[in-house]
Amino acid sequence: MNFDFGNLVCKPIPWLQESGEEDEIVISCRIRLARNISNVPFPNRASSQNLTEVVERVQEATERLDQLGDAIFLPIEELSSLESRILVERRLISPEFVQQKIPRAVAFSSDEKISIMINEEDHLRLQGFGVGLSLSTVWDELRAVDDGFAECLDYAFSDQFGYLTACPTNTGTGMRVSAFVHLPATEMCGEIEKALTKKTPSGLAVRGFYGEGTDVIGSIYQISNQLTLGWTEWRIIEDLIKVAKEIVDKEDKSRQKLMNDERIRVEDRVFRSIGILSKARLLTSKEFIEHYSYLLLGVNLGIISQIQKSTLNELMIITQPAHIQRLYGSSMRALERDVYRAELVRDKLKL
Repeated sequence: MNFDFGNLVCKPIPWLQESGEEDEIVISCRIRLARNISNVPFPNRASSQNLTEVVERVQEATERLDQLGDAIFLPIEELSSLESRILVERRLISPEFVQQKIPRAVAFSSDEKISIMINEEDHLRLQGFGVGLSLSTVWDELRAVDDGFAECLDYAFSDQFGYLTACPTNTGTGMRVSAFVHLPATEMCGEIEKALTKKTPSGLAVRGFYGEGTDVIGSIYQISNQLTLGWTEWRIIEDLIKVAKEIVDKEDKSRQKLMNDERIRVEDRVFRSIGILSKARLLTSKEFIEHYSYLLLGVNLGIISQIQKSTLNELMIITQPAHIQRLYGSSMRALERDVYRAELVRDKLKL
């Protein structure tokens, strides 16, 4: 394997530096597709030989796709624990994927807009990423990759049920659509539960910053569809866009209300975070995300102008534990990471 992880961690995620629809409140969006190869057992039932052949077949297909001409292909067993965690922190692979002990690999485009996990829960987990609520663009790009794979690989598909998947809840389109929404004002107004208890035809799941089973940090919520069977891809996407825009509208109104009625309260939260980040000598990952949230709010409301949103989004990625260790070139205890993280934040924000 000849891949420079040092270069990877030194750069922000390219697509997260772009502008997108509703990006003042929707940080990013993702579409994930579950696919399996016909006549091969699902990963949890397949032999090691079966799974090795799946990796080889997907690698061959990847090399043939024009849409993935510059893709990086990495067998997971050849990566160190730190390198695997870096890919998790950049959302290119899932935490569960790292823990598996079977033949598996990941492929991702150089702009990190597309990633493919091979032999996760399904033979293929295709992921497309975008900034803001750019789900239509993400779907166009991901669908082209999916169609390319379909020409090279015989997908497991039923005329009655759709795409066959290891988990029955994914059967049908095999699609999960999600958006990361930043809702500090809705929280401050005490309206968060009301805003997130929407009843949608495709169902709505609400998760924390790191996905299923994790806590909400920094007022960032992950919302996604729950149902796939009996739905078309566009219906699922349109359904999530609709509910996301309703949540965005609620956050917008909460921000306006706070700025009209309690501006000093909002400014206090923002400038307290600037003060802490400028002086702190120890900073945990969780602490940074909490202060990132208030700084992002301050930037979007025009309270502060000396900090760029692109810099905040870069820090959201590179302040994570594995990135810190790779940036500074050594294995560290948590306390050491906290020291370097505080220093990195002061340097990037010029505080």
